[in-house]
Amino acid sequence: MGTKHVNMTMKMLGTLLFIVLSYAQMLNAQDANCNIVLNGIDSQLYVRRIEMGQEVLFSHTHPQLKASLRNREMVIGKANISVLDDDYYIRIEVAIASKNARNTYGYIPQTNTLTIKFIDGKQTYLYSAADAKGIYDQRRKKMVYNVFYLIKDVKELRKKELDKIGIFWTTGYEEYAIYDIQLLMRQLECLHKL
Repeated sequence: MGTKHVNMTMKMLGTLLFIVLSYAQMLNAQDANCNIVLNGIDSQLYVRRIEMGQEVLFSHTHPQLKASLRNREMVIGKANISVLDDDYYIRIEVAIASKNARNTYGYIPQTNTLTIKFIDGKQTYLYSAADAKGIYDQRRKKMVYNVFYLIKDVKELRKKELDKIGIFWTTGYEEYAIYDIQLLMRQLECLHKL
């Protein structure tokens, strides 16, 4: 058997072992009510990528708009944790029920700050990894912004309940009360088990 054949066989066995172990880890985490939607290699960057499922983090409707929106929320924020290589990110999808949201809110530029306020009164700041200019989703009739914030201190977010988050848009600052105060704790705990 040639060296080339042995190397190819070893690579295939390594890949197969990685897939089996990743699947077993994913099943263990899912047994603990974890919603892992991706655990594998990123097809563009060729590094390991793990992604938790999105969950509602906050919603907000100004009282004057409630009647015109007929039981729909003006702003809905969903969040999930993503791991790319060894870096952790909070991905926040902000969906705004307005075609003109870009005029009202602007966009979220790269390195803009996300303020996270905890129940204990402390706060931390994260920075966006790229511009989030928003795309209008015709089916949902919402302007959708997807923004990734790099997490510097995973341990802090794993043990603290959230109270509010504040997003700096190009037109100003908006603060939102958190709907699910343990969302980040829960998702980070799932990832810690992998």
